Amino acid sequence: MGVSAKLIVRGQAVSLADPSGVDFNAAGDFDRLLPVPAKTFPILARIDPYRDTAVLSVDMPALASEVALLLQQAKQGPERHGLLRLRALALAGRAEPDAFLRFSED
Repeated sequence: MGVSAKLIVRGQAVSLADPSGVDFNAAGDFDRLLPVPAKTFPILARIDPYRDTAVLSVDMPALASEVALLLQQAKQGPERHGLLRLRALALAGRAEPDAFLRFSED
């Protein structure tokens, strides 16, 4: 079962430019790395692949830092790309007070 993350701002999914030249509004493909230890990754540890989870904008800077750390364990290709997208979504949402990242199963 896969996990997908979308950045929601004012009720709408946000699209961002991807380095590959396309737009994206979701991140995924990092399921192999979950679950993570809560002591090292307190925000990422909240993600449950079997239920919807939200991360509020106040936690997005910490989430971006945790993703940067988790990137060290990611395989090249879709897994790494998914984490890079997740970090970009978290960085984009951190300044939006009403933003949240919605994690749900694919």
